[in-house]
Amino acid sequence: MKIRHWLVYLLILSLTLLTACSDDDNNHDDQLHVSDIESIQAYTDQTFYGEGLVSVDITYKAGVHVSEVTADTYILEDRGVESPDFHTLAIDDVVVNGQVVTLFVNTGTGATEENALIYRGDNATGSRLKVTPSVYIADNWYRSVDGNIHYGDEDSDDYVANSAGVGYYTRESLELKLHHSGEPEESAASLANEYGRYNQTGLWKETIDANFNSNGFISFEDAEIYIPSTAATSLDGDADPYVRGWVYVPESYDGSVSVPLIITIAGNGTSFWILPDGTNNFGTGAKFDASGIRWMDSGAIVLNIHDRSIVGGGGDDYDFVVDDVNTIKYFLENYNIDQSQIVLSGNSRSTAACDQIIRALAGLTYSANQDGPNPTAPDRSLPEGEYNFTIGTFVCNNGALLRNFPGFWDDYETSLPVLANTGLRFWATDGEQDMHNNIAIFKELVSVYSNAGYSDEWIEENLRLSGYPSELFSYWGVSDHNVTRVLYHYFYDSIYYGPDLQVVDGEVVYTSQAQPGETYQLLYRGNPPSDPEYEYLVYPESTKEWVLNP
Repeated sequence: MKIRHWLVYLLILSLTLLTACSDDDNNHDDQLHVSDIESIQAYTDQTFYGEGLVSVDITYKAGVHVSEVTADTYILEDRGVESPDFHTLAIDDVVVNGQVVTLFVNTGTGATEENALIYRGDNATGSRLKVTPSVYIADNWYRSVDGNIHYGDEDSDDYVANSAGVGYYTRESLELKLHHSGEPEESAASLANEYGRYNQTGLWKETIDANFNSNGFISFEDAEIYIPSTAATSLDGDADPYVRGWVYVPESYDGSVSVPLIITIAGNGTSFWILPDGTNNFGTGAKFDASGIRWMDSGAIVLNIHDRSIVGGGGDDYDFVVDDVNTIKYFLENYNIDQSQIVLSGNSRSTAACDQIIRALAGLTYSANQDGPNPTAPDRSLPEGEYNFTIGTFVCNNGALLRNFPGFWDDYETSLPVLANTGLRFWATDGEQDMHNNIAIFKELVSVYSNAGYSDEWIEENLRLSGYPSELFSYWGVSDHNVTRVLYHYFYDSIYYGPDLQVVDGEVVYTSQAQPGETYQLLYRGNPPSDPEYEYLVYPESTKEWVLNP
């Protein structure tokens, strides 16, 4: 009996070991399957190209062996920014903690090999080209409310033509797909469904966005902020009774101490547009660049007002200036704001919009048209005595610094002294090969402020003009018009020491540094300025330090 018992025991032990070996083979790292996964969590944060994917947590079921996984174990895809086709995302690192595998996604440059330093003018050597990593923004395609993707000039098997010609669309969800190397593509776990909306029945949890929702920016609507809008009778497909926008209030704010109010306004295209079927790009203004998000660490209340762009039109009664100043007034009345620290940050088209807001609050006439002369939109003015505040600081990026555009106003020579008398301070920054440069108007403004009685010391401290070299842009595969992205990525909290630099692995490396108080010149490759001999000054503070310490 004892011998037979031992034989049975040995047989059971052999079968157990065989089963264990079989389990090891089935769960070995290079034979993982999507069916081995319990859940997947995506995380986004601000990247150079906008709010985008930075990491993914993959939680495997108990007993699945994952200790030896590498980046090559996974295929992670998303739709592109430049094209809605799916492309594979680069994984920089993989960290294993028990049953959780974390993929750290590459957020570096998407510039292609064809990317050129000089892309404008007679000496151009090519174009600025990139394939952007996973971000919420789609440059030149959009998904309509019926779920169709609109892309290109003609219909195709996969897409409908983008006949509206709109872009800078904010996707409702990233459309990530994940599977293991060796698995068929159709086995991939998808974050979004066929309509581009979050797939609630899949393995993916809802994406955690670092800078939005409870810990960051929320929409005016979610914050229960209802500011009447002049778009209430708009003709562009949707009458908005209230101003659209985003707000961030620091967790530490309790109303006992006055805080700065920083307002960012979007550029053309990235500002709000809506089509007759209701398709719109709300969200782009806050997620396109870091002009709002970077101020989250400053103690300020931060707004992104989502003005309507010219795409589709806002209707005859639409007046973005009224909407914007009423929004500022609302926050002055409902929060403890330091009125000496009302800050506008403009980008491209919105620098002209900021100009008009500044004019209107100074008691001057303004134009309600957003982009140029419009005979049907005569000059307007705000009701006298209704707005007892002015703009204290203007951060002007790649655009119009209080510049006289024909049709906007005819009192240019007399308006600049009025603006100077408000004490407005500004810091304008231009890209080397950009279509804009503010040298001529900056010189004129220095003269106007001097004639108004401001000292040379005050002017040097409070009126600033900088120029960025093309190296800062070409590394990322973007045009020199992307000053806002460069400023808030590199120089928001770091001093800019002049143009003698390279970008290495995403970091600015200076060959030599011009020190504060010294000057530098740009080479102006591809875009001659109004004064090619102009000498810019190196300033002793970062943008953050200067803005917050008027």
